Amino acid sequence: MSKFKYSDADRETIHRVIYERRDMRHLVPDAVEPLVLKRILNAAHKAPSVGLMQPWRFICITDEGLREKLYACVKTVSSKTADTLGLFV
Repeated sequence: MSKFKYSDADRETIHRVIYERRDMRHLVPDAVEPLVLKRILNAAHKAPSVGLMQPWRFICITDEGLREKLYACVKTVSSKTADTLGLFV
């Protein structure tokens, strides 16, 4: 028996968040407010990882040119991985 008591509404919210979870989302170019970013990163640091490889490390990239270079790199690696696995991207 769990020492935590969650209401039905709490459990419903947890299940909804789990079901809606995605690894990738469409990103927007708008800056994230510092307090919002801090709240997101605080929550992310508590998130599970494959093989329990915490602590997480996050990098905030604000330089548009660097972001474009990183995007191109990720796109290339993703495409190569998809080719290797016989997937379509």
